[in-house]
Amino acid sequence: CFRDNAELVAASYLNKALDTKDKDCALELIKHAQELIPQYYENNLALAKVHGAGSPLITEQEYKNALRYCTSIQDQIRVNMLYSDFLIRINDYHSAIDILNLTEDLNGNIIEIKFQKSKVHCYMGQYDSAEEILSKHNAENCWAV
Repeated sequence: CFRDNAELVAASYLNKALDTKDKDCALELIKHAQELIPQYYENNLALAKVHGAGSPLITEQEYKNALRYCTSIQDQIRVNMLYSDFLIRINDYHSAIDILNLTEDLNGNIIEIKFQKSKVHCYMGQYDSAEEILSKHNAENCWAV
């Protein structure tokens, strides 16, 4: 659901930006979305995606900016999960765990958070910790993002 027409148009720009292979074109489309809604967290998520692992400092800052503009806990959880994916891709496992712990504090009943934490522990060779995380969860109390 979009709150208004500006958000709908901004989302259209962002979709086009993420579909193009041309980074300069993508950045220009995101700029148009930012002009419509400067504090729309999706703008920053698109920037993070476009910059990716090639510019990790910029990407990290865009995820942090996106968190500042979130208007709901659900949005914060979504941004944190995407941020943790990025941290895993650049092999920053300890930071990914920190982000996932913060996310779990927002809502500890989301099974994807537990799976993501377990995956990171596996990447770090901490298989017992990974198994413990999954064995502790109660499927009846978990819900999907």
